Amino acid sequence: MMEWINKGMILAAGFGTRLRPITDKIPKALVEVGGVRLVEYGIYMFRKYGIDEIVINLHHMGNMIREFLGDGKRYGVKIAYSEEKEILGTAGGIRHALPLLGDSPFLVTNVDVIADVPIDRLILTHFSHRSVATLVVKRHEEGYTPISTK
Repeated sequence: MMEWINKGMILAAGFGTRLRPITDKIPKALVEVGGVRLVEYGIYMFRKYGIDEIVINLHHMGNMIREFLGDGKRYGVKIAYSEEKEILGTAGGIRHALPLLGDSPFLVTNVDVIADVPIDRLILTHFSHRSVATLVVKRHEEGYTPISTK
């Protein structure tokens, strides 16, 4: 039987400071790009590859994210939330969410990633190499990719 991953985490607790003044009123996760909220890109990417249990960490305006997404049913996934009373950073946010993620392997993405990553190949490579962790990175010569929210 082929090993697979069915859990994922979307890191959405940040303040979205680089998107101010937009993020003064809404969290970065709910900013629309191309008519889709940033957090929805992660949900759709995970769902496309059979990852149907998603944990989202919350801090800055977290209640707005929870109210917008609910339990995930309308996306065909199950969403659980990991509340951070203080911002914990990437590793701290993942560690705090471990009780919700369990002992099996899981994927993690940042809320502001809009990419068509071949997750199926990533998962197969991860298991075939018996890796402890697998990381996807892409060099961008300009630092940040400019986008328009209009």
